[in-house]
Amino acid sequence: MENAGIRRIGKVLLDTTQDRSRDRYSDGDIEAELLAAARAGRWDEMLHEDDRWPVLYHFSEERQNILSWLPLTKEDAVLEIGCGCGAVTGALCRKAGHVDAVEISPRRAEIAAYRNQSCGNLTIYVGNLNDLALGRKYDVVTLIGVLEYAGTFTHTAQPYHDFLAQCRSFLKPGGRLVIAIENRLGMKYWSGAHEDHTGRRFDGILDYPRGGDIRTFSRNELVQLLAGAGLSAQSWYYPFPDYKFPFELHSDRMLPRPDEIRGFANATYDADRYELFPETEALASVAAAGLYPEFANSFLVVCSEQALDTAAYPCYVHDPAGRMPTRSIGTAIYERDGRRWVEKFARTPAACAHLAAIEDNGRRLAALYGADHVARSELAAEDRLVCAYAEGRPFTELCLQAMRERGLDGFFDCLNFFAAYIVRGSEDVHPTSFDYGAPGRRYDVDLTFDNVIVHDGTYKIIDYEFLTAERCQLYAILHAAATFCERHAQFCASVGLYTSTMFDVYRLSEDEENAFHRDECRFVQGGQDFVMMKYARERKPWQA
Repeated sequence: MENAGIRRIGKVLLDTTQDRSRDRYSDGDIEAELLAAARAGRWDEMLHEDDRWPVLYHFSEERQNILSWLPLTKEDAVLEIGCGCGAVTGALCRKAGHVDAVEISPRRAEIAAYRNQSCGNLTIYVGNLNDLALGRKYDVVTLIGVLEYAGTFTHTAQPYHDFLAQCRSFLKPGGRLVIAIENRLGMKYWSGAHEDHTGRRFDGILDYPRGGDIRTFSRNELVQLLAGAGLSAQSWYYPFPDYKFPFELHSDRMLPRPDEIRGFANATYDADRYELFPETEALASVAAAGLYPEFANSFLVVCSEQALDTAAYPCYVHDPAGRMPTRSIGTAIYERDGRRWVEKFARTPAACAHLAAIEDNGRRLAALYGADHVARSELAAEDRLVCAYAEGRPFTELCLQAMRERGLDGFFDCLNFFAAYIVRGSEDVHPTSFDYGAPGRRYDVDLTFDNVIVHDGTYKIIDYEFLTAERCQLYAILHAAATFCERHAQFCASVGLYTSTMFDVYRLSEDEENAFHRDECRFVQGGQDFVMMKYARERKPWQA
């Protein structure tokens, strides 16, 4: 039976009995539309049809990437502080034994309850954390985009310190606090993006000269703030492009190489922005100087009063955005006692079959190329594939280096090697046409330059998600080259390299060019190779 102030929404318990806060956060009238969509179970439909920023921010599954990798078990109890509309809540509920979520806005709490109503291990409390009596301790407490607002609801002389101390008080011995927050010195702010909370350019860089109750921190400031609150054991991550929609997390144990950063465009969805200089090129430059942690756009910190077993946490995570449930997998790299290994994990139950298919692909490629040229993989559980880590440099880096030294000639030397010794393998067939009857074998269309590691004069294929007989040899070569050109479009254009350049070199007819573009679309968006979901998002233009 429900008591006054306590009701069930599906399997979720929504508790408003301790709500005494006057503080209310809102994106305005659109939140009424979000609530109506959540009540009707239409949040995914709304996300696909509506390109407004609050819809993308509150309903996108990509928000879960920030915590989908977090090591949790069904023995763990989690406290999510500031759950908002429940964007991350579902990821926690799938992995933990129980989740208590706290949200200061009654309407957002209700949206979160409807969105996660199938989660029988979720209780949502409405109110200010500082006023709540929860009556239990937790293995993990999360603050995703919350700490920066502490000055608005913790009315003390040291609101950030005192709020962190309050959060720490909810931890069991050895418990972990997980914080995601923007870096006030993030490279996007130097290049002209407005400060996420005040809307003013350079506001954080200048240390908020107008004051106010909302602020973010530099890396060193946050290190000291956490330590001062008794959380001196810290493991640092750097979400890319930021913590709101991350698809990569680097760590102090595995910082990005400069060429890993180059070529990515940091889309801005919430407002127009200036770009005073190429942001990712600048990030690559500071990475080369060993300063990447100071200028990353945001931070994710796992911290505790007691020492952390860092080997239990990945040193790198790659979580591709917007995949269909049947293809929704992520990749993490772990390290213990100097040895690294790779784990691929299913983000949805429907993706477990995809992991099994990848394991089978590895066996097929090892038979074709030889086991020494394919990183071994083995299912460790239905939802987890363990792969060997390959030491060396990605073929992408070698290609970029060759292009810096010899321009177009350097690129085509690399492409010819890639075609002759990697894509073709043991076949003695020159790729001259799109004759789908000729290959007689499955081709790895995931065989991009990034997925080939070169070391001591030999190569190893590290990723092989998609093998298909519905492609030909030339498609596999051009797909890898076109993916490289798209990723590094600005640099490729500077040396005169475009996808059309390769079409001319291989003397493709108009029909063959159309065949290639058709197959590219099929690989990403159609047929049995459907990989990515479509969202009604719009990248806002950068002003000159």
